[in-house]
Amino acid sequence: MNWCTLDEILESRDKRNAMRKILISRYGQCLVSFHLNIPGPVKDKLLYKISLIEGQKALINYLKKRCVRVVYDFIEFPKTGPEGVLIVKEKPMTLKNLLVDFESLHPLGRVFDLDVYTEKGLVSREDLKLEARRCYVCDDFAKVCARSKHHDINLIIQTIDEMMKQFHNNESQREI
Repeated sequence: MNWCTLDEILESRDKRNAMRKILISRYGQCLVSFHLNIPGPVKDKLLYKISLIEGQKALINYLKKRCVRVVYDFIEFPKTGPEGVLIVKEKPMTLKNLLVDFESLHPLGRVFDLDVYTEKGLVSREDLKLEARRCYVCDDFAKVCARSKHHDINLIIQTIDEMMKQFHNNESQREI
């Protein structure tokens, strides 16, 4: 397990943004960025890597069952946290709706950070007039809790880790 600094996180974000632009330009389709919402400086636990791999596989299967074509997929594991990318042939708003549905159906959906990008930029939950994400610990909005530091970061990480461990220990939850 490696700790990552804010500079490393920002550098990784810049690298992702550059890669997004290249892939969108190359394929001319929507890009799905797949990360985990993990607070704190440790983002490369084996549990997180396995969860992202399983989540991306589940997402690809979910999209295929809905006749949505995935033309490219990729995962990497920098110390700033596992990152996945899909290039998907679908209308941006339709795709974002599917991703929001996937997040609500998958047992780890609250931990997944699934964003849709086009040549015009990010397609957000607000674009679909959807409610913001909820907190892992309580039922308030996540941004409210994060800004006010309502919960100890260790409690949030413990809650996330427990969700992941329960998921991986329960084979029946794997298919959605």
